[in-house]
Amino acid sequence: MDEVKTMSQAGEKVGRAMGTGLKAARVRTEKAAEQGIKASKRALAKAEKKLAKRGLTPEKIQASVTDTAEELGKRGRKARKQLAKRSKAARKEFKQARKELHKNTKAAYKDLAAKFAKEQPKKRRRWPVVLILLGGIGAAVATVLSKRPEQVSLHEVDDQPQTPQQRTSSDNGKHTAQPAHSKTGANNTGDKS
Repeated sequence: MDEVKTMSQAGEKVGRAMGTGLKAARVRTEKAAEQGIKASKRALAKAEKKLAKRGLTPEKIQASVTDTAEELGKRGRKARKQLAKRSKAARKEFKQARKELHKNTKAAYKDLAAKFAKEQPKKRRRWPVVLILLGGIGAAVATVLSKRPEQVSLHEVDDQPQTPQQRTSSDNGKHTAQPAHSKTGANNTGDKS
């Protein structure tokens, strides 16, 4: 269990070390701040002596600093105005150049398209050709129909009884005479009931 005790004491030891380190850093910071204040006071005294030799007082210096600041502000405003004016002119010039470039691009595109476009022959009317073709087809159909044998119209079958002399073809193609049929006997098979 020495390990557990050692680990629990390790946190305390680290905490003490951190505390003493922070305290030492704080003390050193305070000493550095005091030395900085003393050094700035010495520099201020030297600067006042030098200004006094030239005949300047802190009030005069403050006035000249404000005048300088105002003058710099005026210069800055003037510079901003000039910059705005120049940028406006540049935008206007850019817009005009863009418009001209667009115009030139369109013209160049048209020239290029005309250069590469193939010249197509003049379109001819096709109606005469179509009419000649239709006439030729009509003539061919008329020729074919005129060479076909004529159809023989068949006799219409009447409901009247056939005479015994009427002949019909037999299986061998020769005509034979058929017996006469009566109106009532045409459908009889020989059975009478």
